[in-house]
Amino acid sequence: MIDLTRVKNASNGTPRFVAHFYELLSEAEQKEIHNTYVKNHNGSCIGVVNAQYIIAINKAKKIGGSKYRGKDFGGGIVFQSYNTSDLKESILMVKLGYNDSNIDYWRNPTKSEIKFGEGAIHHRTFNLSEVLKNDGSIKKWLIADDGLRYNNCVS
Repeated sequence: MIDLTRVKNASNGTPRFVAHFYELLSEAEQKEIHNTYVKNHNGSCIGVVNAQYIIAINKAKKIGGSKYRGKDFGGGIVFQSYNTSDLKESILMVKLGYNDSNIDYWRNPTKSEIKFGEGAIHHRTFNLSEVLKNDGSIKKWLIADDGLRYNNCVS
């Protein structure tokens, strides 16, 4: 899951938390940035981490994060928040590439829906908290409260 470190409050008293920039990059992104950088710089790895950090900072800005300038935490991104669970959810959404905390799923119509002329694919939006697995990844499919199986639109 997402690790946050509590740091000194902001000047207005708002609690601040720092996350390492790798918390905002998926493993696939880290590898892609590394491979692209090495390919474009004649096999040199120098600067790969800087490139990853810049991308993480840009992602963090979308959810109110900024570069942490304190000397006690290198590679940190600072967030101001009273609610760490919402903050962790926002970081996870950015890490996974989602723009909001709602995930779209779809399902095929049932036989009775087809019989009554409602034979189209049905879509439903779920809150992120409903579709997260224990390891922090998003379910590819789920059985909803209506007893029907819904498939993730992304996977």
